[in-house]
Amino acid sequence: MLKDIRFIRSVKLILQVRNPNLNKREVLDRLSKVLHGLSSSDKKKMAKISCRYPIILQHLEPSTRKEILNSADGQFSKLGIEYNLFSLVEYFRQNYAVFDGFSSLKHELECSIAAGENKESLVLLDKFDQKFGKNLWSLDARLSLMSRYCSPQELADVIENSFSSESEKQVLSILFKKYTSTSIEAFLKNGFKDVMNEYRQNNGHAFIDLVSSFTLPPFHDDERNIDQIVFGCELLGNLDKYLVLKKAMLEYFYKDYKSQNHDIYLDFIYQIAEVCDDIFWKRLITHIEQKYELKTNSDKKEIIENYSNGDYRNSIDKCNELINKKVNDLSLLDIKAKSILHFYTKDVLDNVDDLEDIEKVSSDFEKLLITHFIFLYLDSATYNANIEVVENLSFKFNHLDLFKSLIPYCYVSYPCINRNKIKSSTYELYLSGFDITEKLYSYLKPNTGLIVNSVGDEYLKNLSESRRIRYEIQKSLDFDNINHIEVYSKIAELENFEDITIPEMESLKTSFYLKTKKYNELYTLISKSCIEKSSNCILYPLKHMVNILNEDFSYRSNLSSVICSYIYSLSNENQRELTSEVLEDYLSSRNVEKPSELLEGLQSLSEEEFYFFEKVCNTDLMSDLLCFTSSKELLLERIKIIQFLTSTSKVKNYRLLKEEKKIFSDLLSHNLASKHEKNKIYIDSEGIIKSQLKEYKFILENILVLSSLQDECIDLFYDEDEGISDEDRRENRKVFVFEQLYTKIIENYINNSNHGLVRSLSSEIRHGVLPNQIRSVLEALNLVTIVGVDGEYTKNQYWWDYNTQLANSDFVSYIDDCLKLFSKNIDALISEINSWPKVSINSEHNDSVFTFNTDIDSIKKFRMHIEPFIMNTIISGNDELPEDTVISILNECENYLWIEIEENFTKMKMRLNEKAKPKFLQYFKELKESVNKTNVNLAKLNSDIDSASLHVNEEINKIEKWFRRPDVDIDGEITLYNTILSSIECINNIHTPKKIDIDLSGLYQSQCASRISMRIALGLVRALVSIYQNCLKHGKQSSNTPIKIYNEVVEYERVILVISNEITNEKYEYVMESDYINKVNGFSLSAENEKLVNEGETGLYKIFRNIIDSSNNSKFSIDVDELHFYQKVLI
Repeated sequence: MLKDIRFIRSVKLILQVRNPNLNKREVLDRLSKVLHGLSSSDKKKMAKISCRYPIILQHLEPSTRKEILNSADGQFSKLGIEYNLFSLVEYFRQNYAVFDGFSSLKHELECSIAAGENKESLVLLDKFDQKFGKNLWSLDARLSLMSRYCSPQELADVIENSFSSESEKQVLSILFKKYTSTSIEAFLKNGFKDVMNEYRQNNGHAFIDLVSSFTLPPFHDDERNIDQIVFGCELLGNLDKYLVLKKAMLEYFYKDYKSQNHDIYLDFIYQIAEVCDDIFWKRLITHIEQKYELKTNSDKKEIIENYSNGDYRNSIDKCNELINKKVNDLSLLDIKAKSILHFYTKDVLDNVDDLEDIEKVSSDFEKLLITHFIFLYLDSATYNANIEVVENLSFKFNHLDLFKSLIPYCYVSYPCINRNKIKSSTYELYLSGFDITEKLYSYLKPNTGLIVNSVGDEYLKNLSESRRIRYEIQKSLDFDNINHIEVYSKIAELENFEDITIPEMESLKTSFYLKTKKYNELYTLISKSCIEKSSNCILYPLKHMVNILNEDFSYRSNLSSVICSYIYSLSNENQRELTSEVLEDYLSSRNVEKPSELLEGLQSLSEEEFYFFEKVCNTDLMSDLLCFTSSKELLLERIKIIQFLTSTSKVKNYRLLKEEKKIFSDLLSHNLASKHEKNKIYIDSEGIIKSQLKEYKFILENILVLSSLQDECIDLFYDEDEGISDEDRRENRKVFVFEQLYTKIIENYINNSNHGLVRSLSSEIRHGVLPNQIRSVLEALNLVTIVGVDGEYTKNQYWWDYNTQLANSDFVSYIDDCLKLFSKNIDALISEINSWPKVSINSEHNDSVFTFNTDIDSIKKFRMHIEPFIMNTIISGNDELPEDTVISILNECENYLWIEIEENFTKMKMRLNEKAKPKFLQYFKELKESVNKTNVNLAKLNSDIDSASLHVNEEINKIEKWFRRPDVDIDGEITLYNTILSSIECINNIHTPKKIDIDLSGLYQSQCASRISMRIALGLVRALVSIYQNCLKHGKQSSNTPIKIYNEVVEYERVILVISNEITNEKYEYVMESDYINKVNGFSLSAENEKLVNEGETGLYKIFRNIIDSSNNSKFSIDVDELHFYQKVLI
């Protein structure tokens, strides 16, 4: 007692008896200061003594029964690891009834859930809240139950009524995302993984590790640290703290990692085991001491004996008896499912639509799980789907032990995969107090002193015949000297029995081949089985076999081993490159370089050989072979293989024919898309020549006539100053002669909205293409928003929701304001850049890059280039200038213009590099500085800003490549379908990294198989890209609007392409009021040329012209209803 006096004095000093109005924060802060100077053992004593004072215990709980956390602001008092642990020990020492009452209610709740009684379960939770007050555990349990049948809004309402502070709101917003996610992977990918990273980047380990520990099941967060969890658990009330510490200790003592506080944790475990009659702590101690003592419930033991003896009917009936007693051991459902599987014949099960047609079930919940188990054992193809269901239930009910009794049996059903999960889930099962069957014994840590009853003669005598043989095989494999023939014979005998599952059978075969090191035989077994059914890969230890293959290259000469490596690579991306190496080594062992060389002289193929050429020898794997030096050579090799396979196949292989067609299709469609990219900027010289040939002919004939006259004759036409020199007089006359030609060339080839350069700069560059090419990167990373109806930028909902999980509302609003300003700056810069590729005649637009002058110097420069070419043209007699000569001269004039335009291209590229890139970099830098002024390191936002900066730079590099002279080589033909694919590739290139949602399911390829010229296809691609831009600009979901393409066949095999998107009611009314349908129907070739360069219009006329200019037999129209806008192209 005397030793405790100084601790008692410290407590009284903390509490200041004369000042009973101290608040929680003041009391706990004072306690923290006292603890800071104590040794570890003294901290334990201080915890024990201080908790004898009710006011201290009161301050270790949330202030009211409605609060969840023990800190309104989420701040720590830093009581430390020893205090948090041993104050809990003292609490339960004094309040054992609390633990007893909680354990009883928790068990009752688990039994109620197992019986499928959802409403009764919620009533039990109401009872819990009335008795203990609200806590995280009860809220978590309530949400898990409601998530199975309630809407997200109903869950949101429960959460909205549950928090009383900003810190609780952050925690509960994470819980909301958990219960509105479809799986644990979705939950992590949809933000929680990033949220955990944010906290850890900002020294918030204790808080987020604590949240992670009650949100995620064990072994799903490798960065979670027990020291941080124990330190942070002071934020919780004692019941929540107890449950979190159970999970933390379970995870810690399973891993190899050893904390500096290891001895403290050991001391805590032994002490808490004394005050709490919780089998968890007792079993954890046996695990630590490596002295497992396992017992089986007598009722369950009888069921297992019935099952082992082949008495499946009795096993089913006994399972039903036990289930009807309301137990929380779901492993009974595994036994019942396998008993049903073995009791009924396959024919019976195949014809059963509902489990209740042949067996009684206590609830829909039981029926769901047993049905999943039966499918799990029947068909390897259902493994992932069935495991996902159970894993998702385990994730959602993570706060209960219920599903720990079930999960290991799901994993062990296919023992060759998920060995780590089998081991960890068996460990959880053991600590949770459930019985463990002999099947799971070996998955606990090896050499642990496991107490297992020896198998006696009586046991063997009662075993079913199939289990006796299995026992004998397993016993034989335990010895080094194996009688191969005897064991193999028994395996063959066992295959005649029906009461052994396929996974069990294949596991025995695998064990035999591995034990005897018959690896080539095992490769063949795996290869043939997986070729027969691809999902069978989970029956075998593929990873182990691939490791052997990577260590011992001699096995690579076996075709089966190559197939095994390929099959493993399908689920493991890291194996793809190694599989290419295995393929190369196999080919080398056969003394060939290319797979097709193996086909020479062959008339037929075995099943394995066919699979090898069809699947393994794909373009992806073959691309790493050293013998291929170009993609064209690679594709030709694949086509050669496909053609051989289709010629030798007894039945028509539509899959291979489709692949062959796709290779040719991809080559063509990519070629067209590439031509579109290379022909963004163009001059319609054919259209100019067609409409203006006579005028140019007249001008050129005048030039030639005037050039042929003597000076005395020309003097009659000019009135010039007498003082001018003869040389200047002749120069001025030449300028006069060529001025009319040059100004007309500039007008037609540059400034004509119908055919000139100005048209393509507008429709292919400025009209949505360039802005979207840059902005789409920022939209994909959620860094920019749009201007709302109030003229202000809208709230960035993505980052608002994301940051709500991290900080208070003031911080969230500040970040949103930063992003709004960034959106404004970015849009202003994009608008400025978009003004650069404009045509300016005589400097009418100061910002324009593409400037052309018609002054004397420009005319002289033009004349110096073109005059020699013209003068080489000779007029004989009175003959007219031939049209082909006029065209030849005009082509040379165009060549001159492209030389001038090239200078503008260079200026444009300089502006992009010297002005645009630095300005973007500045705005990204300013955004990061603004975001980081808070001293909070928002890791994901900072990372996305850096990523956007890099991607924008890459997009500007792409834009640079647009400014080039067009590729005139557009000969050849392409199918309409491939043209559509090319247009989709182009629109995706514009909006990368965002993927545009375009649905082609309504497009019939057979009706789009007609071939069109590349020239027509190029115009159609331009039109379709503009059509898609319209959908994304005016659609219901803006740039996220889904687009549908389908076709209608009209007479004479012509096709109508229909491109539709959803619209808002406001947009519908606007289209109708503006009479756009009739306006489009009234479009003509000459009436509205200015719309080709005017971004203020809808872009519909540009679509019309792109279609008509490429094919005057085509038509364009639009239609609308209250839900959809339709753009139609008749081809």
